[in-house]
Amino acid sequence: MGERNTVEIVRENVVRYMAEAGMKKFDLAMVVGGTAGIQRLIDGGSVNGPTIVTLQKIAMALGVKTIDLVEDWSDEDE
Repeated sequence: MGERNTVEIVRENVVRYMAEAGMKKFDLAMVVGGTAGIQRLIDGGSVNGPTIVTLQKIAMALGVKTIDLVEDWSDEDE
């Protein structure tokens, strides 16, 4: 199987960690400081994905490591 789209992996991980933290899109956007960008990422409208700096901010807000946001966990679910 080929490598999955990294932006999609990040989106899935952000949504999962938000759910685990009980955090809503607006809450995350306020902490990270990019309401429109977070909205596009979570809703699947982001083509290029967030910058590394934004990924770090998201990870800190969610209490995870930055690498956790880009890790493809789908193989472990099977």
